This record gives sequence, structure tokens and C-alpha cells, in this order.
Amino acid sequence: GRRLRRGARRRVGSRRGRRERGHHERHAAAAHERRHHHQVHRGTDGSRPAPDWVETALRELADPRVHAVTGPGTFYDIPGLRGLLAALAYHLPLRAVGWSMGHPPLWGSNMAIRTCAWRAASEVVRRDDPLVHDDLDLAFALGPLARVRWTPALRVSVEGRAFGSRAAMAARVRRTFHTCRLHWARQGPGERLLCSLTRGRIFHDPTVSTVE
Repeated sequence: GRRLRRGARRRVGSRRGRRERGHHERHAAAAHERRHHHQVHRGTDGSRPAPDWVETALRELADPRVHAVTGPGTFYDIPGLRGLLAALAYHLPLRAVGWSMGHPPLWGSNMAIRTCAWRAASEVVRRDDPLVHDDLDLAFALGPLARVRWTPALRVSVEGRAFGSRAAMAARVRRTFHTCRLHWARQGPGERLLCSLTRGRIFHDPTVSTVE
């Protein structure tokens, strides 16, 4: 409950800001950052992490090869079958986009990333483009050689504001395609995937592979 979430925030040294409802997600990186030694944990306002969320994130990042970890989520205000379908409709397209970046995409409501990778990607992300989807922008900015681990045990439940209206869903889709096009212009999806699969033996571009 609320007491547990407060305790989790204290344990990871919470530094939270405020994001107005309806504000573009571009400021999420600054608004929902939680630091724990050499990691940054992120979530969103109103998120309800699993009781073992912090322990799971730390356990996954104990592997020095892993740059970031992310996982699934549900929508606590969309009950029953509708909620399950909403979660599938939200996450499956993002997982598909992951093939075009060379690793699983990051979901900003449920992710932890090493500080070194966060800082390296922060030099690449597009902070001044209001059409950019910030989670995908960050994931692309890590480059195809980043080791992002998708962990089913890392779970949160969030508000289903993405499904609040058709306009909100359409805006999210537009931001997704816009962000993909920006990064594919630097290196195409096929090259990114092959670079990832071969660990940089082919199609390695040091200007794209921010972390390796």
C-alpha cells in the first residue's frame, strides 16, 4: 500500500518532481528519477510497484553485463478482461519495436538503468522535440549493443491514462512512429538488429552504439 511505496522510495533515495496531467512525457526523465548508488530507478506518478520491485531491480542489475532492466505492467483502473487486453495492446507493439532497436524497449513506468548508461544516453536524447516518445527515445539512444533485460518479475500497476481517449491513443502512436523514424535515419532497423545479434561484428556504428 501507500506505506510500502513510501518505504521503497526512501530505500532508493527518491528524488521526485511533479508532472502535470496532460503534460508531454518529455520531462519524465527529470520528474521520476530515483537513484540508488550506480542505478537510476524510474516510475510514474500513481504507479503501484510490486512489493519486491526494488529487490528485483537490484538483483537483475547485479549482473555487470546488464545496462538496464524493464518489465511488464497492468492498469489498475481498467478491471477484468478489458484490463488484460489493454495491457497486451500497450506492451505487444512496444515489444515489436524492440526488434528495430536491437534490444527490448524501456517502459518508463517500470525500469531501472545503470547511471553510466543513463548519462551516456542523456547526451543523445532529444530534449527539445515535443513529438518524441521519451521512453523509446531513451531506449534507442542506448544503441543496439546495450544489454536491456526484460524481466517478467519486475511488475507495476499504473493508471490507464494512455487509453483515456482516442486522441490520447492517437498522439501516442504518432510519437512512437516519429521517434522511430528519427533514430532509423541514423541507423536502419535491420542494421541495428544485425549489429545486436552479432555483438557489433557487422554494422557497428560508434556514433549510434552509445553503450556496449
